[in-house]
Amino acid sequence: MRKETDYAVMWISDGIFYLTFKPVPDLNLKIAKMIVADRLLYQHEKVYPMIWDLRKIHHISDDAMAFFASEGTAMLKVLAIVVHTPYEHYLGEIFIQFHHPQIPTKLCFTKHEALSFIVDDR
Repeated sequence: MRKETDYAVMWISDGIFYLTFKPVPDLNLKIAKMIVADRLLYQHEKVYPMIWDLRKIHHISDDAMAFFASEGTAMLKVLAIVVHTPYEHYLGEIFIQFHHPQIPTKLCFTKHEALSFIVDDR
């Protein structure tokens, strides 16, 4: 079953939590907190590996990145971030290098690469 919110689409398949962001002109701390709160409700207190799809992120605030890297990793085991463009790769690098997520995190260029990373880390 998929859950759609104002800012993201999320679903669980084969024990992996998927989150795809909707187009948001400016993903700020307030929106980041809403996304994580919705995710935690949907997870029903179960820990999952996660695949994020960043394709529709145009701008994300530093506060939002810091939140996703700390409190935003609650109930997650590992995070694979799928990027498609140089800009998304740049955002992902900032997230990993400067905000140091509290769980193993990797930038991936394909869903297959993301799944391999998650399976290896299970």
